[in-house]
Amino acid sequence: MCLTLLPTAALAAERPANDAWPEQISSYVLNSVAADIQNETSVKAGQAVEIIRRENLTTPYRWLYRVSDENAIRLLHDYYERDPNPEERDGVGGTHYYYFTANAPGKYDIEFQDVRIGEAFKPDRRVLVYALTVTD
Repeated sequence: MCLTLLPTAALAAERPANDAWPEQISSYVLNSVAADIQNETSVKAGQAVEIIRRENLTTPYRWLYRVSDENAIRLLHDYYERDPNPEERDGVGGTHYYYFTANAPGKYDIEFQDVRIGEAFKPDRRVLVYALTVTD
């Protein structure tokens, strides 16, 4: 896992035009799905968290997320960026970027699970947990 603070300007190309954008983004970079994974960090209220997940939109699986408190943590923006494919081959994956805003102090979880399109979270499948402690 890599945790960094990024200036807002670094995300200008993907910034929603009509939404308030936090001054700093805390960035998680996690590419392993080999086991249950828990990551923890602290952020200030009003700061956003970037979670980066590898994904392949050519398969019937997608990352599904849920938050422990939808009033305190909300999805600000997400987008998918396909890997370079100069040979135009089928089945090329990419990276999905998720930006969540932490609005209120407390301890919260953002959970991700790789599920088939149309499915809900399944109790028997591995869950990636991002634990946030939000401070004033």
